[in-house]
Amino acid sequence: MEIYQIASGSSGNVMLFSSEKTRFLLDAGTNARYITKALAEIGVSIGDLSAIVLTHEHSDHISALRGVTKNTDIPVYASSGTTEALIQNAGCKVSCIRPFRAGSGFYIGDFYLESFEVSHDACDCVGYTINCGGEKTGYATDLGCVNDRIISMLKGSRTVIIESNHDPETLKKGPYPYYLKRRILSDSGHLSNQACAEAALEFAKNGARKIILSHLSAQNNTAEMAFNTTYLKLLSIGAGEDVELIVAKRR
Repeated sequence: MEIYQIASGSSGNVMLFSSEKTRFLLDAGTNARYITKALAEIGVSIGDLSAIVLTHEHSDHISALRGVTKNTDIPVYASSGTTEALIQNAGCKVSCIRPFRAGSGFYIGDFYLESFEVSHDACDCVGYTINCGGEKTGYATDLGCVNDRIISMLKGSRTVIIESNHDPETLKKGPYPYYLKRRILSDSGHLSNQACAEAALEFAKNGARKIILSHLSAQNNTAEMAFNTTYLKLLSIGAGEDVELIVAKRR
């Protein structure tokens, strides 16, 4: 399994998962031109994609969807609630959508994906475990909190991609309006560096050897704050040198 972080953050989220025979995008934020160019740099074209898999319908996860699928019939996998939102907002061709129930699993070529519900202010937001060739990766961004169900689902993942969106004090002192600060800090908002670090501790205890911190806020976080918060937490159990910690770049 190869994983390419193409974009991460409030301006767009895109990942490519690739095996010898199968390639799919996880989310399609940013724009079609950027995604096409980024894929070309690693020798992949839009026509090589087996599918696009969505977490939810917010624009930073689907803004390129219409452009990417315009001249293709790439299947788009989305939870039931996300599917309804896509149909209402004409996010892509309806004929391309492959709806599934949150909590269910499905195959895309060499990959088996299992979805799980996450707490976020979207119609039906999900995270995933992605399995290929005996290797398991966990993906959970756009969530206000990490519960026991998520910890259980991601148990055994060698790689975990987890949101580390904001530093709460930076957010509170920043320029965002009160309602937006309240939304981000809520259990259906975005995961703080501190909450991410607590979750990373559990992932490390359960087999994770690579943790990728994703979806950082440009206004309320820095790569250094996100990295240091989780790294110090891992050091507290002696796992600082055992786990590779990476901060996803916005581009």
